[in-house]
Amino acid sequence: PEIVAYHYSEADCPEQAITYLHQAGRRAQQRSAHVEAIAHLTKALKNLATLPETAERSKDELEMLLALGPSLIAIKGYAAQEAEQRYSRARVLCRQMGETAQLFQTLLGLWGFYLVRANHQEALKVGKELLELAHGTPDTIYRIQSHLTLGGTLFCLAEFVPASEHLEKGAELYAHQNHRAYTSLADLGVFCSAWASQALWHIGYPDRALTRSREAVKLSEELAHPFSMALALNYAAIFHQFRREPEAAYQRAEAAIVICKAQKFAYYLGWAKIIRGWAIAEQGDCDEGEAVIQSGLRTLQDTGAKRSMPYYRSLLAEVYSKSGQLEKGMQTISAAFVEAENIGERWWEAELYRLKGALLLRQSTPDAIRAEDCFQQALSVARRQQSITLELRAAKSLYHLWQQQGKRDNARQLLFGVYNRLTEGFDT
Repeated sequence: PEIVAYHYSEADCPEQAITYLHQAGRRAQQRSAHVEAIAHLTKALKNLATLPETAERSKDELEMLLALGPSLIAIKGYAAQEAEQRYSRARVLCRQMGETAQLFQTLLGLWGFYLVRANHQEALKVGKELLELAHGTPDTIYRIQSHLTLGGTLFCLAEFVPASEHLEKGAELYAHQNHRAYTSLADLGVFCSAWASQALWHIGYPDRALTRSREAVKLSEELAHPFSMALALNYAAIFHQFRREPEAAYQRAEAAIVICKAQKFAYYLGWAKIIRGWAIAEQGDCDEGEAVIQSGLRTLQDTGAKRSMPYYRSLLAEVYSKSGQLEKGMQTISAAFVEAENIGERWWEAELYRLKGALLLRQSTPDAIRAEDCFQQALSVARRQQSITLELRAAKSLYHLWQQQGKRDNARQLLFGVYNRLTEGFDT
């Protein structure tokens, strides 16, 4: 079709050229050739702009915009300004034309942009709008989309219990489908299960979380859908980082890097490099680990992404601490706190306090008073957010400090007060 489109363009027949460029773009997407798809669909939109403004042209423009958006996200990342511009224009056209089905796809694209740009309140508004729209239609896929968007946004806002409920509901609805619930970019079942694993880990269900993580990777492999595979592997890599399992984290991250490089998925490439760097450092090579993390941070920043940056910086701070670069570690943790405040993202805040406390204890003159205050802050934040796993981690750090200070009874009472509330994950 791209050859036919070329000849129609040369013959000054834009309407026919548009038809074949659209076909060429769709065919390129089907084989995950997103760079090629962007070129064809962008040409189609340019040709479309030369035609008179009619209802038919608006309909064609909407189709082209919604076809182009996923490829822009795949190559340039969710936070790409070009993607936001295309989806914003699509939302205007949807409302003009009363197109509900296309509005779902449009809002999903905008949600991804707002979330990765760390504009969480706008992302939450879009999620609520999707849920309201889903109630007005019998299509289960729309309900899955709405649970995904709300669950993902609530996770970023550190509301882990409702986040896990939405994401688990989305995964369960998907499991009862007679067909795969694709968006135009990623499989919804993969997305829900992958993110549910992280939410479940926070609220104290590491075994259920591991099952969900494995389900997401297995499903993505069965689908043989590159973007879904990159997504599932990256979420799994982070999940294993949560569990402090560097070998498993490395394997998942490395597999994601292979796909992301082959397909030019910039956003998920940045994720994968950061987790790979942390795993390398944990296994003994701090210099290499630091370099890989820094490279991943640059890759992510080039896409305009801001989501999860405090978490990523905490991993870099860990590496600095491990290699004895305590001043750099403290500077990096301080930068992570500032960033968390600026973007309103606190889902790793408890761990930031705990890591700061650990760094204070490693100074040439350990500051036990400030360290204890940090551990107490970590406990308080984790309790407020209902992240029992981070609460346990903070309790463990405080336990060791109190043990050294001779407060053995207090230490045991604190630690087991948290530990006894857990019902699974005892082998972790």
